[in-house]
Amino acid sequence: MKRIGKFLKDEFLTGWTPFQIILLLVALTLQISLGFTIGVKEGQTIDINVVLSVLAPALSFVGVMLGAKQRISTFILGPIGGAMFAYLSFATWNNMSNFIFQVGIGIPSNFLGFFLWFKNRDNKGQALPKRMSAQGIGVVIALFISFYLTYGFLTQEWRTGGTNSISLEQHWIDALVLAVMIFASVIMLGRYVEQWYFWILANFAQIALYSVMIATISKDSSAYGGWMTPATAAVSLVGYIASQINAIYGWLRWFKYYKTLPKYKIAVLTKEELNELNVMNKLKYQTNRFFTYTQKK
Repeated sequence: MKRIGKFLKDEFLTGWTPFQIILLLVALTLQISLGFTIGVKEGQTIDINVVLSVLAPALSFVGVMLGAKQRISTFILGPIGGAMFAYLSFATWNNMSNFIFQVGIGIPSNFLGFFLWFKNRDNKGQALPKRMSAQGIGVVIALFISFYLTYGFLTQEWRTGGTNSISLEQHWIDALVLAVMIFASVIMLGRYVEQWYFWILANFAQIALYSVMIATISKDSSAYGGWMTPATAAVSLVGYIASQINAIYGWLRWFKYYKTLPKYKIAVLTKEELNELNVMNKLKYQTNRFFTYTQKK
């Protein structure tokens, strides 16, 4: 129990900078207070959906801040916030992209991420970052664009027609959010600094999405089934603006820390040594060699 207590203390309570503390307190205060205050003023019953719609983004924001701090505890809060978002996205928000992401990628990847980061930390418990190779970046960008366009066109008719449909503009922003979050989550598992470019893009897309929602609801209060108002959407918007600030901070922190590490090298195996590896270790070795930048002699 003492080891667990020390682990939780080190993960959640230590290493916070004044900037992080101020950002955390301001973001949580705004999200929680505005969420409940607006709900009461707009005559909403404070039911489980209202409570979860306030707690989910607040909990997830703490998680992404821990990720910026290179803490594996980001993967402890991840499944909890992800489960809340999955329920809300399916039951009340009509946000199928977020539901698909949370159930298919977000929640499962947290368990894998905890294991992968746990094995690759420094003596302070911080995940050790890597940089992605040029060919790795090229492949990721190509796959990202392909997935975004394929998903967008395949689901366009389904999402923009029929009951609870959304506008064409919102559909493509929604598809972008899904694509970016999937790729950011996968790259995050490998501890690559480049993950932060995707998180920054994801936050830009979310900010744009909620801005479109606010504009749409202002013109038609019955949009999205009438469950959301400009004020409630603004609460989520505040959360994503705070997440964007954190993502920029995370990129700067990870990049700065990466430059202090010894140059990353991958041993080159002979054909005989490669053949001795099992399938999983061989795939891990070849993937790491292709996607990870290594210092040239």
